[in-house]
Amino acid sequence: MLHGINMVIPVVDRRGRINMERVRLVHGNGGRFSHELTERFILKYFTNDLLDPLHDGAQFSEFA
Repeated sequence: MLHGINMVIPVVDRRGRINMERVRLVHGNGGRFSHELTERFILKYFTNDLLDPLHDGAQFSEFA
């Protein structure tokens, strides 16, 4: 769901409760929250053989 410029996503907390949480600065720190956001909501739109291994950058065997 989108509300203005904020994206609202469902988040399951440690006790298994579902909360609606906004994407926040903590999601950009490269840690657990970034990983969760990327895995659950972004990767399905950017899947391909070069990016699927989830390296920090895409690795090309040769230039096109």
